[in-house]
Amino acid sequence: MNETIIAFINLLKVIAVVIFIGHWIACIMYAIGDSYSDEEETSWIKEAGIQDDPIERQYTKALYWAFVTMTTVGYGDIHAVNNSEKMFSMFT
Repeated sequence: MNETIIAFINLLKVIAVVIFIGHWIACIMYAIGDSYSDEEETSWIKEAGIQDDPIERQYTKALYWAFVTMTTVGYGDIHAVNNSEKMFSMFT
């Protein structure tokens, strides 16, 4: 019983770390896309058509991208558009 509790706690730690990393990756990807909001060059935010959406929806899309990128190769519905986003996507 004691080993089961320890294993469960370790699993919760791993889940917490993955969520923490996903959050920061999403924040960085959003910041990169948002930095192109005033420029003529496009970004993943403009490409997804969410530039006028509430910040919660934009964060959710960025978090979705982060988890899809961390767990698979990505679905392609949200993808890097400019060079900065592509470099960050390769790093991620």
